[in-house]
Amino acid sequence: MKVVLRLRSRDGSDLLADLSWSEGHTQLLDAAETLKPELEQLILEGLSEWTGADTDPHLRITASTEPQFLERLGVFLRRQFGFLIEVQRDQPLTRRVDTVQWPPRRGQPVRQAAERA
Repeated sequence: MKVVLRLRSRDGSDLLADLSWSEGHTQLLDAAETLKPELEQLILEGLSEWTGADTDPHLRITASTEPQFLERLGVFLRRQFGFLIEVQRDQPLTRRVDTVQWPPRRGQPVRQAAERA
Protein backbone atom coordinates (compact mmCIF):
# COMPACT_ATOMS: atom_id res chain seq x y z
CA MET A 1 0.00 0.00 0.00
CA LYS A 2 1.11 3.54 -0.72
CA VAL A 3 -0.24 6.67 0.99
CA VAL A 4 0.24 10.22 -0.29
CA LEU A 5 -0.53 13.41 1.67
CA ARG A 6 -0.86 16.76 -0.07
CA LEU A 7 -1.14 19.99 1.92
CA ARG A 8 -2.57 23.02 0.18
CA SER A 9 -3.19 26.61 1.21
CA ARG A 10 -6.64 27.48 2.60
CA ASP A 11 -7.93 28.48 -0.82
CA GLY A 12 -6.37 25.42 -2.47
CA SER A 13 -4.27 27.42 -4.91
CA ASP A 14 -0.78 26.62 -3.54
CA LEU A 15 0.69 23.17 -2.96
CA LEU A 16 2.56 23.53 0.35
CA ALA A 17 3.82 19.98 0.86
CA ASP A 18 3.76 16.55 -0.72
CA LEU A 19 4.60 13.50 1.42
CA SER A 20 4.55 9.79 0.69
CA TRP A 21 4.44 6.62 2.85
CA SER A 22 5.24 3.15 1.56
CA GLU A 23 6.45 -0.04 3.25
CA GLY A 24 7.07 1.64 6.61
CA HIS A 25 8.95 4.64 5.28
CA THR A 26 7.72 8.26 5.09
CA GLN A 27 9.35 10.54 2.57
CA LEU A 28 9.05 14.31 2.15
CA LEU A 29 8.78 14.72 -1.62
CA ASP A 30 8.36 18.49 -1.75
CA ALA A 31 7.58 21.29 0.71
CA ALA A 32 7.51 25.05 1.02
CA GLU A 33 10.68 26.32 2.67
CA THR A 34 8.75 27.54 5.72
CA LEU A 35 7.25 24.08 6.38
CA LYS A 36 10.18 21.87 5.42
CA PRO A 37 12.12 21.89 8.76
CA GLU A 38 9.00 21.19 10.83
CA LEU A 39 7.84 18.37 8.55
CA GLU A 40 11.31 16.80 8.58
CA GLN A 41 11.28 16.93 12.39
CA LEU A 42 7.82 15.29 12.54
CA ILE A 43 9.03 12.51 10.25
CA LEU A 44 11.98 11.89 12.57
CA GLU A 45 10.09 12.08 15.87
CA GLY A 46 6.55 11.03 14.89
CA LEU A 47 3.31 12.80 15.76
CA SER A 48 2.32 13.30 19.42
CA GLU A 49 -1.23 14.52 20.00
CA TRP A 50 -3.81 14.55 22.76
CA THR A 51 -6.95 12.58 21.93
CA GLY A 52 -10.07 11.46 23.76
CA ALA A 53 -12.74 13.34 25.64
CA ASP A 54 -11.96 16.08 28.15
CA THR A 55 -12.68 13.62 30.95
CA ASP A 56 -10.35 10.95 29.53
CA PRO A 57 -7.51 12.57 27.56
CA HIS A 58 -4.57 10.44 26.51
CA LEU A 59 -1.43 11.02 24.49
CA ARG A 60 -1.35 9.22 21.13
CA ILE A 61 2.02 8.87 19.45
CA THR A 62 2.09 7.81 15.81
CA ALA A 63 5.48 6.91 14.38
CA SER A 64 6.20 7.90 10.80
CA THR A 65 6.67 4.20 10.03
CA GLU A 66 2.96 3.51 10.66
CA PRO A 67 0.49 3.63 7.74
CA GLN A 68 -1.85 5.99 9.70
CA PHE A 69 0.90 8.61 10.13
CA LEU A 70 0.17 10.76 7.07
CA GLU A 71 -3.59 10.83 7.56
CA ARG A 72 -3.24 11.76 11.24
CA LEU A 73 -0.60 14.36 10.39
CA GLY A 74 -2.90 15.88 7.77
CA VAL A 75 -5.86 16.07 10.15
CA PHE A 76 -3.62 17.60 12.86
CA LEU A 77 -2.31 20.28 10.47
CA ARG A 78 -5.80 21.02 9.16
CA ARG A 79 -7.06 21.59 12.71
CA GLN A 80 -4.08 23.69 13.71
CA PHE A 81 -3.59 25.81 10.58
CA GLY A 82 -6.65 25.32 8.35
CA PHE A 83 -4.76 23.68 5.47
CA LEU A 84 -6.70 21.89 2.76
CA ILE A 85 -5.53 18.28 2.81
CA GLU A 86 -5.80 15.33 0.48
CA VAL A 87 -4.90 11.78 1.48
CA GLN A 88 -4.64 9.22 -1.27
CA ARG A 89 -4.35 5.47 -0.59
CA ASP A 90 -3.19 3.24 -3.42
CA GLN A 91 -4.24 -0.34 -2.62
CA PRO A 92 -2.72 -2.63 -5.25
CA LEU A 93 -4.39 -5.85 -4.05
CA THR A 94 -7.89 -4.43 -4.51
CA ARG A 95 -6.85 -2.33 -7.53
CA ARG A 96 -8.38 0.76 -5.88
CA VAL A 97 -7.18 4.28 -5.26
CA ASP A 98 -9.09 5.98 -2.44
CA THR A 99 -8.87 9.74 -2.03
CA VAL A 100 -10.05 11.70 1.02
CA GLN A 101 -10.16 15.51 0.97
CA TRP A 102 -10.79 17.71 3.97
CA PRO A 103 -11.75 21.29 3.21
CA PRO A 104 -10.38 23.63 5.87
CA ARG A 105 -12.47 23.94 9.01
CA ARG A 106 -15.50 22.14 7.64
CA GLY A 107 -17.35 19.02 8.62
CA GLN A 108 -17.05 15.59 7.09
CA PRO A 109 -14.36 14.69 4.56
CA VAL A 110 -15.14 14.20 0.89
CA ARG A 111 -14.36 10.60 -0.06
CA GLN A 112 -13.73 9.31 -3.56
CA ALA A 113 -12.88 5.80 -4.69
CA ALA A 114 -11.73 4.91 -8.16
CA GLU A 115 -10.96 1.61 -9.78
CA ARG A 116 -7.65 1.43 -11.52
CA ALA A 117 -7.71 0.65 -15.22
